[in-house]
Amino acid sequence: NQLRHEVESLRQRESELTQGNSALEVKAARLREKAAEDLERAVPSIDTTWWTWLDEPLLKLVTLLVKSTCLRRSFALHLLATYLWLFFLVFWLEKHP
Repeated sequence: NQLRHEVESLRQRESELTQGNSALEVKAARLREKAAEDLERAVPSIDTTWWTWLDEPLLKLVTLLVKSTCLRRSFALHLLATYLWLFFLVFWLEKHP
């Protein structure tokens, strides 16, 4: 008897959770639609401006740089080497005019 009662309460909880999950999915879909509309208003994809020739290749490059661990590390090493060289030249030229 207690086992049946427990099974029944679990079934009721399952149906409540299923209904809650469905409501959350509907809300998430509505929010996704609003976010897509906001994004379209903020960055219209239809309009091509004179920035497009620079923006598209640069976006592809940045996306590649962010996705690739090797490129991220090599870019960081490149920046480090550049700044080390810059500081070396500044301090060396200060002592040897």
